[in-house]
Amino acid sequence: MKTKIKWIVIGIVLLISIQFFFAIYFNLLGIGGTNTSIDKTERILSHPEMMLIPILAAPLIEEFIFRFLLYRKNLKEPYGTITAVISSILFGLVHGQSLSLTVPLILNGLIYCLIYKKGNSIWVSMITHGLYNAMILGILTLTHIIKI
Repeated sequence: MKTKIKWIVIGIVLLISIQFFFAIYFNLLGIGGTNTSIDKTERILSHPEMMLIPILAAPLIEEFIFRFLLYRKNLKEPYGTITAVISSILFGLVHGQSLSLTVPLILNGLIYCLIYKKGNSIWVSMITHGLYNAMILGILTLTHIIKI
């Protein structure tokens, strides 16, 4: 149990680090994101029951598809790494609507693969993914409320 909690914490720290790095990097380059996150946040705020989608439904479905089905954590190297890269690229492409979203999400996918492998359970990556989405949704909600 301690190992699983440790990898959830490590995963959250890595995911937040990637988010901050790319936010700063793309900001310095003058590359903006899309309004998709703002639009989604506004829809969720007007229908709070929709918070279940990014916090519960999406992590369960996405981790099942991209990690449990596509990523083969027990394959000998380099095949495990190859399946991690393929599933992560697909994960990023499914989510990303711009360069500023796709690239960080590919890296997020690789982190979820690492968490799944090291935590030795799909539930570890599902919980990490749900907590991360909850944090991002909370930040977007706060920025929407205080109009940053």
